[in-house]
Parts: sequence; structure tokens; C-alpha cells
Amino acid sequence: PDTVQNILNYSFAETAISEVVLGDGVTMVGDYAFNGSAVEKVTLKAGVEYGMGAYVDTAVSDLTVEDGVDSISTAMFIGCTDLTVLVLPASITEISDSAFEGSGLREVHLAGDGEIFIGMNSFAVGTEEQPVTLRVYTDRAVDQFDGFVLGSYATAEVEPYTGIGPGSSGDAVVWAVAAVILAAVVAGLVLG
Repeated sequence: PDTVQNILNYSFAETAISEVVLGDGVTMVGDYAFNGSAVEKVTLKAGVEYGMGAYVDTAVSDLTVEDGVDSISTAMFIGCTDLTVLVLPASITEISDSAFEGSGLREVHLAGDGEIFIGMNSFAVGTEEQPVTLRVYTDRAVDQFDGFVLGSYATAEVEPYTGIGPGSSGDAVVWAVAAVILAAVVAGLVLG
């Protein structure tokens, strides 16, 4: 609830909680607060300080990062293998060491074109047996996505950021498919 201000270290570690909804009063989520829990859906809120490893080895597959969040803490999502797509707002200026190491990330959308610090092994995904090509959509410094950030088993394909949602390339695909379906329905009605 809104009256809770702090979620202390290890508070919900190894629990069956599947969704976290932070009240407006929360200002701090402690180290490893949800470590190893069943959390699938997480929203990182602006104005909340997140501790190291807050969501390590969880089942997170649905992550929303609100505009205004400026950093992703050290080791925050290590081992979150169900997390495959990451969308970060332009307000992000730091992605700390090992933030998404060992996660299931295959696609990163990083809005904005300002300076950003990306720490060691932040996006170290893949294994020797299954190397990964991480698709990165950004207008920020391309040369930051190197071995220091990606580790030994990942490479990056960097493309310009086109956005997520209305007006993005993904939205255009949805509208194109809808237009084809509509044309087929109309043709079926006309032809009989």
C-alpha cells in the first residue's frame, strides 16, 4: 500500500509472489528484495531507489521502466531468463555492472540520444553452447555495445531507435496486417 516506504533486503526472496505493484509511498526496494521469487511482472517507478540484485533469478518476463527512472542497479536482473525484450526510456543515464547478465534478452530498445554509462557485463547474455546476437535499437553511442558490456558469448546488431508504440515500426506492421485482413474481408463480401 501507499503507506509502505521501504521494502527491506531479502523481504520477499524465494516467495511465490508473481506480480509486484509498488504503492506511491515506496522510496526504496532493498538488496535482493525479490531474489529467486516467482515475480513475472515488474514496473520500475521513478523516484524509487532499487538495491543491488533486487530481482535476481526471478521469473520476470514483463518489465516496464517508467520515464523518469535514471538507472538500473548492479546485478538487478541477473539470471532472469524469461526476460527477452527490454524497453528503456530516454531518462536512463546508467545501466550498472551485470544488470542483465545471464538474462534471456534478445532485444533492447533504448530511447534518447544522450550520454549513458553502461557497466561491465551489463548485457552479458548467451553461453558458449548458445551464443546470442542481441538486437539493440538506439541512437546512443554504438561503440558502447562491445565485449566489455556483452561478455564473451554475445554480439550486438545496432540499429536506429524507432520507438515503441504508436508511430513505431512495430505499430506500422500491425496496421499493415490489419489492412490486409480488412481487404480480404471486403473482397469476400463483394465477391460473394
